[in-house]
Amino acid sequence: RARAIRSTIRAMSDRLGTVLFADVSGSTSLYETAGDDAALEAISACLAAARAATEASGGRVVKTMGDEIMSIFPAPDAAANAAADIQARIEALPEIAGKKLGVRVGFHHGPVLQRDDDIFGDTVNLAARLVAQAKKGEIILSTDTAAQLGPVFRTMVRELHAITVKGKAEEIG
Repeated sequence: RARAIRSTIRAMSDRLGTVLFADVSGSTSLYETAGDDAALEAISACLAAARAATEASGGRVVKTMGDEIMSIFPAPDAAANAAADIQARIEALPEIAGKKLGVRVGFHHGPVLQRDDDIFGDTVNLAARLVAQAKKGEIILSTDTAAQLGPVFRTMVRELHAITVKGKAEEIG
């Protein structure tokens, strides 16, 4: 059984994908100010908007975790398109209890391991670290991923400073 699992993981390790995380910003304080029911409804609307944007750009939602969504796309351009669409859709949502929710997005392209409907690996970990660096309204991607974007998206990218990422020997651009 262990040999079969290793064989399956090894066979899947060559799959490339662009992993995107979108995290609703301001949700923790919304629970306090608007109450649980209103906050849950607002966050659910944000996640539904992120799901719709993901699917419209050819991606697949892998899972949601609280107020965060993890998706996979075949290429960086599809993820960039979805990221911009997610930002626009969530920006269009109404304020809740005087508070405007936003979203932080991070994505990275590279090899992914798939097991059942979930994905794993260094690409997933790096995308999660990138979204943690983003602020409300920001989309952060790695320099390596930015280099793979098509010309239209590449004109919209600007280089930030390199960051130290847990589990990585070198800084990530």
